[in-house]
Amino acid sequence: MPIQRCLLIVAALQLSATLMAPHASSQPTYTELLSFDGKADGKTWKLGDSGEQQGVLMQEFVPEGETVDNWSEMITIQTFKQRPDFDTRAFIARVVASFNGTCASLQVLANHAREQTDDLRAAAHLPAAYHTYDTLVRCEVAPAARPPGVNVSLRRYEVVWFKGIQGWLSAYLVQRAWHGDTITPDSILASDATRQRWQAWIDQVKISGVPDKAKP
Repeated sequence: MPIQRCLLIVAALQLSATLMAPHASSQPTYTELLSFDGKADGKTWKLGDSGEQQGVLMQEFVPEGETVDNWSEMITIQTFKQRPDFDTRAFIARVVASFNGTCASLQVLANHAREQTDDLRAAAHLPAAYHTYDTLVRCEVAPAARPPGVNVSLRRYEVVWFKGIQGWLSAYLVQRAWHGDTITPDSILASDATRQRWQAWIDQVKISGVPDKAKP
């Protein structure tokens, strides 16, 4: 995939931060919800673009006043609907490897494998631990990858923090991105406080399984 709006064209959820993916064969059925903080860093985020292709749900969010073609930060989530076996960890690794053709300098600043717990499933006496993988990448874009022109979407510095979630009904790839031509003092590349806020935001992205009414 080419590095475009935020290094990867991915899918996001509605700003209310809830996705419902029904499991057709369960009785009672269960609905899987993915949630995140839609007020990241106190900004008002709006839906910039959305779509679904081959069972993959895509939406992109940008701060108020920005667009998907002219942005400083973007939140996206790719939802592989009813594909819990989709390996998000391997997918992130492939995407990061693909950046080598665009980045003059590529650094992996953080890389974690974690386990989170769904309290709702635990309360229902269901398996409640699920795996997540997050990777923070810094790319200094090669000059050849930034041809002159008004509509160039790449900037000199591209940063993306991926989080893959292995759900029970679906798999999810969350992404938060920043880019710019200069490293400002409050950017994630210069500010420990900003990086800590981003880490906290990534950490709170989670899923929950909740029961629906049993079918008659």
